[in-house]
Amino acid sequence: MRHVFIVILAAFSLALKPDKPVQHTDVESYTGHKIIIGTEGGIVAMRNETIILHTGEIFYHNNVAKEEYRYLKTLNKKDLRQVFCLGESLSLPWGGFSHPGNMSTFLQVYHNKKLIRNFVWGEPGTDVPASLDKAYSGIINIIK
Repeated sequence: MRHVFIVILAAFSLALKPDKPVQHTDVESYTGHKIIIGTEGGIVAMRNETIILHTGEIFYHNNVAKEEYRYLKTLNKKDLRQVFCLGESLSLPWGGFSHPGNMSTFLQVYHNKKLIRNFVWGEPGTDVPASLDKAYSGIINIIK
C-alpha cells in the first residue's frame, strides 16, 4: 500500500511540474522561406510587419517601437500551405509591383533569405492588380 501511495504521489508531482518555455524560431537569423506583409511610411518611416515563417510561426514587429519580434501564433499545415501558395503564385512582371505612397502596403516573398517577389502599393490613383489584392486579402484572412 505504501508503494502505491509513493507512485501516485510521484505521478501527481510530475503532472504539476511546469512545462518548459516554448522556444520560437529566431526571426532575424531565420534563413528559410518566409512571407512578410504589412504597412510602412509616414513622417517617422514606421514599418508594421507580420512575418510568416515556413515553420508556420507568425511574428509581429514594429520598427518605431523598437520592440522585439513578438510571437503571435503557429499556423496549421493546411493554412500554411495556402498562405505560401497565395504569395508564391503572384506572377506580375519582374517579380514585383512598386507604387509606394506616403503610407504603403507591402507583400514580400523570400526564398532562403533572397527576396523573390516584392509588391508595394499606396500611391494615390494607382490600381492594384486584382491578383495582388486577392492574394493579400487571402493571406490576411488566413492568419487572423
